Amino acid sequence: MNVSSKAERRQPGFTLVELLVVIAIIAMLVTLLLPAVQAARAAARRTQCKNNLKQLGLAIHNMESTFGVLPPLCAQDQFSLVRVDGPYQGVIGFTVFNYMLPYIEEQALYDRCVEETNEHNGFTRSIAPAPHTTPNSVPVSAYLCPSEPNPNGPKGEGRGLVDGIGGPTNWAIGNYAANYYVFGSPLRRDVEGSTKFSQISDGLSKTVFFGEKYANCTNTGRMSAGLYTVLWSDATSFWRPTFCTNNLQRSPTEEGYPPCSKFQVAPHFMNNCDASKAQSPHPGGMQCCIGDGSVRFVDGDIDATAWASACDPRDATPYEW
Repeated sequence: MNVSSKAERRQPGFTLVELLVVIAIIAMLVTLLLPAVQAARAAARRTQCKNNLKQLGLAIHNMESTFGVLPPLCAQDQFSLVRVDGPYQGVIGFTVFNYMLPYIEEQALYDRCVEETNEHNGFTRSIAPAPHTTPNSVPVSAYLCPSEPNPNGPKGEGRGLVDGIGGPTNWAIGNYAANYYVFGSPLRRDVEGSTKFSQISDGLSKTVFFGEKYANCTNTGRMSAGLYTVLWSDATSFWRPTFCTNNLQRSPTEEGYPPCSKFQVAPHFMNNCDASKAQSPHPGGMQCCIGDGSVRFVDGDIDATAWASACDPRDATPYEW
């Protein structure tokens, strides 16, 4: 066999230049496709968040239809019985999100919450429960937005972080907050409201019931200093799942309806997050559950006065979506 016949059988291959060109083309395609993939994922997360808020709206309508009145925002604190007159009395430390559990297919968890009240005979709860032992340590998927920038707590378990206040590391976080002006009693400066749909004089379709909040929020740059957490099952000041109280303590400081502070859009949860306001993790605006059960995406450029009007259920200037 001569040399020429060997050359004829040699398989063609890539030169180094050709290989580099192919790699460059692949890299360019990945660069072009990556934003589209990220946008698709963001859209999916936003859709899931919207569905969660829709569940909250349906739950509230079922409750008002069943009991004729909305649940209170929360008890006075985590250790106190709900005392407002009506069907929601007699449980310790409940928030509106506890009451909604049976209406979002979480009946068993609701029963555990009630059992804990019965076990304590209306006195108190453990202030520092062991992990995973109490119902308020259970993350609820319907209360979690997949776009939350820091959803997992210290061990990836959907619980709070060390916050410099008391460390709610054994309690489950939440990403949705209830409007104090709807579920509280602002004229009495009280978090225990007893609102009926008929009392929403601006109309259900014109009033924000639920908004979004970061589970962990601070502007100090440090988790151990000034970090404020949202817990779905905690009536304690600082940790209540609410907005429109306009302060870090999440407690009403005056009677009436002062303008609700406008929400933040996609702040960094550690550097420029204001826990006295609502926050949206979605670019461009915030998703809100409206009183009629619909979910609206409120543009981040909304005027502060218009936002305050949309949150006030009786200011006689209903916001036009």
